[in-house]
Amino acid sequence: MDCGAHSKQFVCLMAILFVCTFSASAHAQGLFGLGLPGLPSFGLSRGNEGCGEKVCPSGGLVGYVGWMESREGTEISGDSMETPIFAAFSAKHKYPERGLWLGLIASGCLSEQVSFLASGWYLVPSRQNELETYDWGTAWRNWDTDPQWWYVDGLFALGKQLSLLAGLRFDRYSNKFKNPSNAVAVTSNPNDTADVNSDGWIPLVGTQYVYADTTTNLTVRAVGFPVLLGSFKYRESVGGANALEGSGNWTSGYFLEIFGEYSKRIGPGMIGVFGRWNGTKGKAVVDIQALPGAGSSDFDISFRRITWTVGGSVGLDF
Repeated sequence: MDCGAHSKQFVCLMAILFVCTFSASAHAQGLFGLGLPGLPSFGLSRGNEGCGEKVCPSGGLVGYVGWMESREGTEISGDSMETPIFAAFSAKHKYPERGLWLGLIASGCLSEQVSFLASGWYLVPSRQNELETYDWGTAWRNWDTDPQWWYVDGLFALGKQLSLLAGLRFDRYSNKFKNPSNAVAVTSNPNDTADVNSDGWIPLVGTQYVYADTTTNLTVRAVGFPVLLGSFKYRESVGGANALEGSGNWTSGYFLEIFGEYSKRIGPGMIGVFGRWNGTKGKAVVDIQALPGAGSSDFDISFRRITWTVGGSVGLDF
């Protein structure tokens, strides 16, 4: 995996979103009162506004730092749907997800009731050891993991204290499994690797409630979508050679995110704490190509990821 290339893609997409956002802000005022899925909302206040009422401040940026844990971990499994090559075969990768999330948000008002927000998050991962299991007898082996995960959002918010949310998220997730060890009842080569790549285009719909006064802000938000959209690719080397490879599109699953944040005004900005629960599940049919000339078989691929993130945030008006 080319980590540098992924980082450049993330930076470019962030730049595009921010340019669009601040172009809108040039003719209207910015708004922090309504937030993106996965991002704290600050509800920055001006003047003698009433509890829960909002005005558009001049605009600003907010930065976020949070630590992610996953008690249940991430699980990727594949079950063969045909028998010519892989007779009644299934395999499963399961591993924890941990790391430091870095986030940024910019925003602008399009009208008194409508705002647009752009954001991006990048995960600084903590590498883990994972277990790959197979369906015959007691067969398994361990891998070291090297995950990469980032996403960008664009979201429209309609309303003030209670708002409706609609937008789109691009979610790039990949993981490289390497250094296999502790193999039991399965052939393992020190040079074996496996690569998982998922690109998700996730529609975002939901609602948000914001309680705000001149010094504090409390936000509760839920967004999701009943189908995971995007593509999935899997490649695994066997005996040091690229022996298995296939790709397909997500056709079912779900995405759900629940978020809560509390912040207080300090001087020209705000400082806060937040918590986020994120659940993603996807299913795809992937045509796995075996060794050259050996044919291929369809696999029913399932991807499941549950994470928690807690952290802090700091924002400034300008």
